[in-house]
Amino acid sequence: NILNSAENTTSVMVEINDSQTVSVANNQITGGVNGIYSSGANVSAMKISGNTFTNQYNRAINIGGAVGRASSVEGNSIIVDGTYATSGYYGIMAHNNCSVIGNIMDIQVTSGNSGISCPSGGASINGALVQGNIIRSSGLTYSIRASGGSQNNVIINNMTQQAISNGGGA
Repeated sequence: NILNSAENTTSVMVEINDSQTVSVANNQITGGVNGIYSSGANVSAMKISGNTFTNQYNRAINIGGAVGRASSVEGNSIIVDGTYATSGYYGIMAHNNCSVIGNIMDIQVTSGNSGISCPSGGASINGALVQGNIIRSSGLTYSIRASGGSQNNVIINNMTQQAISNGGGA
């Protein structure tokens, strides 16, 4: 599928609410404030794979919900030209128990937050697994960021151009 709204900076291209066992695969998604945005207390077992995201204004992928149980973001391409993104841009916002594996990002913004944002986690809650991603950007504050106080995020074997930050967390 091809979803194209190149000049749109206010609409979500694919929105998923309170859903389980959802797969979004092999699409070309251009424009919008967010490429894929999920939310709700019952979000679980989502798989976002093989998609190409181009020039979202705020986020390419947001896995929301209470904990994002057993969700994965795998093998996607994210391409952002600096003229489209906001200064608070995130490529992927992951939540607890989410795997972010093998994505390729070319985010050419003049300023932005992070390519991948990890959840806060907790002492007895699995954070995100972030593995094997390639993040190219000279303008992001962080390639991968775990917020202050984050716990149980596993970040391994990623290739990044900018710093990886734990935000002062444990």
